[in-house]
Amino acid sequence: MRQLHKTIKKVTDDLENYKFNTSIAQMMILVNTGMPSDPNLAKEWQEKFLVILHPFAPHLAEELWEFIGNKPTIFENASWPSYDPQMLETDEITLAVQINGKLR
Repeated sequence: MRQLHKTIKKVTDDLENYKFNTSIAQMMILVNTGMPSDPNLAKEWQEKFLVILHPFAPHLAEELWEFIGNKPTIFENASWPSYDPQMLETDEITLAVQINGKLR
Protein backbone atom coordinates (compact mmCIF):
# COMPACT_ATOMS: atom_id res chain seq x y z
CA MET A 1 0.00 0.00 0.00
CA ARG A 2 2.99 2.28 0.55
CA GLN A 3 3.85 2.11 -3.16
CA LEU A 4 0.22 2.88 -4.05
CA HIS A 5 0.29 6.10 -2.01
CA LYS A 6 3.62 7.08 -3.59
CA THR A 7 2.11 6.49 -7.01
CA ILE A 8 -1.00 8.55 -6.25
CA LYS A 9 1.16 11.48 -5.14
CA LYS A 10 3.49 11.19 -8.16
CA VAL A 11 0.67 10.90 -10.71
CA THR A 12 -1.23 13.80 -9.13
CA ASP A 13 1.83 16.05 -9.24
CA ASP A 14 2.80 14.93 -12.74
CA LEU A 15 -0.67 15.56 -14.17
CA GLU A 16 -0.57 19.13 -12.89
CA ASN A 17 2.85 19.63 -14.54
CA TYR A 18 1.98 17.75 -17.79
CA LYS A 19 4.62 15.05 -17.19
CA PHE A 20 2.64 12.13 -18.56
CA ASN A 21 5.57 9.81 -19.32
CA THR A 22 6.79 9.79 -15.72
CA SER A 23 3.23 9.14 -14.51
CA ILE A 24 2.99 6.06 -16.69
CA ALA A 25 6.44 4.91 -15.55
CA GLN A 26 5.37 5.23 -11.90
CA MET A 27 2.21 3.21 -12.60
CA MET A 28 4.36 0.50 -14.21
CA ILE A 29 6.49 0.40 -11.05
CA LEU A 30 3.32 0.02 -8.99
CA VAL A 31 2.04 -2.86 -11.11
CA ASN A 32 5.43 -4.60 -10.97
CA THR A 33 5.40 -4.27 -7.17
CA GLY A 34 2.13 -6.19 -7.05
CA MET A 35 -1.12 -6.11 -5.12
CA PRO A 36 -1.43 -6.75 -1.39
CA SER A 37 -2.39 -10.29 -0.42
CA ASP A 38 -5.20 -9.15 1.91
CA PRO A 39 -8.49 -9.26 -0.10
CA ASN A 40 -9.83 -6.02 1.42
CA LEU A 41 -6.65 -4.11 0.65
CA ALA A 42 -6.45 -5.70 -2.80
CA LYS A 43 -9.92 -4.39 -3.71
CA GLU A 44 -9.00 -0.88 -2.53
CA TRP A 45 -5.70 -1.11 -4.44
CA GLN A 46 -7.48 -2.15 -7.65
CA GLU A 47 -10.06 0.61 -7.43
CA LYS A 48 -7.53 3.37 -6.73
CA PHE A 49 -5.23 2.12 -9.47
CA LEU A 50 -8.05 2.14 -12.01
CA VAL A 51 -9.02 5.69 -11.06
CA ILE A 52 -5.47 6.97 -11.64
CA LEU A 53 -5.22 4.91 -14.85
CA HIS A 54 -8.45 6.38 -16.22
CA PRO A 55 -6.99 9.66 -17.64
CA PHE A 56 -4.41 7.68 -19.62
CA ALA A 57 -6.46 4.67 -20.80
CA PRO A 58 -10.16 5.43 -20.19
CA HIS A 59 -11.68 2.54 -22.15
CA LEU A 60 -9.42 -0.06 -20.56
CA ALA A 61 -9.99 1.38 -17.08
CA GLU A 62 -13.78 1.31 -17.55
CA GLU A 63 -13.70 -2.32 -18.70
CA LEU A 64 -11.53 -3.38 -15.77
CA TRP A 65 -13.73 -1.36 -13.37
CA GLU A 66 -16.73 -3.38 -14.52
CA PHE A 67 -14.71 -6.63 -14.46
CA ILE A 68 -13.88 -6.23 -10.74
CA GLY A 69 -17.58 -5.89 -9.96
CA ASN A 70 -18.29 -2.17 -9.86
CA LYS A 71 -21.41 -1.20 -11.80
CA PRO A 72 -21.39 2.60 -12.15
CA THR A 73 -18.62 3.90 -14.35
CA ILE A 74 -15.45 5.46 -12.97
CA PHE A 75 -16.38 8.75 -14.61
CA GLU A 76 -19.72 8.92 -12.77
CA ASN A 77 -18.88 7.32 -9.45
CA ALA A 78 -15.23 7.52 -8.44
CA SER A 79 -13.33 10.55 -7.22
CA TRP A 80 -9.60 11.12 -7.47
CA PRO A 81 -7.87 9.21 -4.64
CA SER A 82 -5.92 11.04 -1.98
CA TYR A 83 -2.65 9.85 -0.52
CA ASP A 84 -1.63 9.52 3.11
CA PRO A 85 1.53 11.57 3.83
CA GLN A 86 2.52 9.13 6.58
CA MET A 87 2.63 6.31 4.02
CA LEU A 88 5.21 8.25 2.00
CA GLU A 89 7.77 8.16 4.78
CA THR A 90 10.25 5.31 4.68
CA ASP A 91 11.36 3.38 7.74
CA GLU A 92 14.75 2.40 6.33
CA ILE A 93 18.05 3.94 7.33
CA THR A 94 21.58 3.45 6.07
CA LEU A 95 23.98 2.45 8.80
CA ALA A 96 27.72 2.47 8.24
CA VAL A 97 29.69 -0.11 10.20
CA GLN A 98 33.44 -0.12 10.63
CA ILE A 99 35.17 -3.53 10.95
CA ASN A 100 38.93 -3.70 11.45
CA GLY A 101 39.24 -0.09 10.34
CA LYS A 102 37.31 -0.61 7.09
CA LEU A 103 33.92 0.91 6.39
CA ARG A 104 31.28 -1.69 5.49
